[in-house]
This record gives sequence, C-alpha cells and structure tokens, in this order.
Amino acid sequence: MNQSPEEQEILNAIDQVKAHRIFNRSPLMCAFLSYVALETIQGRESRISAYSVAVDALGKPTDFDPQMDPSVRVLAKRLRDSLTRYYNEATDYKLCVVLKPGSYVPSFRRTEPCSDSTIASNASSDIEAAGGMAWTPPVVFYRPDDAEPSAITQKKDCVATT
Repeated sequence: MNQSPEEQEILNAIDQVKAHRIFNRSPLMCAFLSYVALETIQGRESRISAYSVAVDALGKPTDFDPQMDPSVRVLAKRLRDSLTRYYNEATDYKLCVVLKPGSYVPSFRRTEPCSDSTIASNASSDIEAAGGMAWTPPVVFYRPDDAEPSAITQKKDCVATT
C-alpha cells in the first residue's frame, strides 16, 4: 500500500497543478483546490463543505446558502473535469490529486511511471488498487490485414470519473 505523501510533496503537487495552463487562468478553481488541500493536510477534512468552500475559499458572503446556490457544486464538477484533463496531458507528476464526485475532500495518490505493457497486464489489479479510480481500458481495433486484434493502450487516469 502507498505511504501517505508528505505535506510539502502535496503542496508542491498543488502548485504544479495550479501553474498548468488549464488552471492558471482560473483563480476560483485554484482557490478551491488550495483550500480543500490545505484543510485536508491540516486534518480538518470534516470541516470541508459547500458552505466552507464558498465562504472561506471563494469569498461568498456568510449568508451563502448552498441549497439555493449551486455555484460550489458547479465549480467542483469543473475542477474534477480540469483535473482529469490535466492528468491526461501532463507527464511529469508524481502525485495525483483526486476529488471524487459527491465529496469536496481530496485524496492524494502517488504515481509511478508506467509502460503500456504494465497498464495492459495489470488492468484488473489497477482497478482494485485504485479504490474506485477509473482505469482506461485498451482500445482494440481490427485491421483488414490482421487476423488478430491489435491493442493500443491508453494512459491511466488519476482522477475519479463522474
């Protein structure tokens, strides 16, 4: 089982994500991500809610009502989608930030460089080890000159699918 990443490693990973072109033009997404990561690092996961994100991270007024205003949920979905895009594009990360649907509490997962053969041969164990994380299966296609299908493997996702 993976060891828990050190605080500085998490902060570095968050900074790396926020510096990417997908995030660096969205101060609200960066504020959301920073807030939930810091609260988690400091052991205050139970305090993270739509209300706390809205008031403490996004600057909403204290009379903010998350039942009436879906802006935090919408931003969380956008953040999850952006994390998915980031991990599909980026190649130099060692720690994935995972924000599962239905929760604003992130988890952090170490990654190891993986080859296409590793992905293909460890598919079932990857799904189990990821604890609900998505694994992108190989794409199989047939060519007229082949009797057997060929497989093109794709990069594993590091974020939960919605």
